[in-house]
Amino acid sequence: MKKFLKKSKSKSGETFVELIIAVLIVAFGCLILATAYSASLDVNIGAAEADEEYYSQMDLIEKGENKKDGDYHIKIKDEKGDDIDVAVDVYGNDSLSTYKLNITKDESKKEGG
Repeated sequence: MKKFLKKSKSKSGETFVELIIAVLIVAFGCLILATAYSASLDVNIGAAEADEEYYSQMDLIEKGENKKDGDYHIKIKDEKGDDIDVAVDVYGNDSLSTYKLNITKDESKKEGG
């Protein structure tokens, strides 16, 4: 027992306990890095899925294939500050939508076009 206690207080080299503690510290560090790597993979997979959904919706919007049914209007102000009600076509879904002006040929002649 005295030999073991003497070796544990030795300054000339590493003891077995010090070696085990060092290995545990390295293992714990690796565990933290592996957890962070796994979490970043989950975030990247979620971002890739969101990107795919976004670009597929944008593609449909640009092609005009997902027009919403209904009568939509927006209000804009003219140079005098008066409100003008303008008919628009709405494209997209609940998470991503856009609109374009719905000007008929008769209205465009009135506007000077």
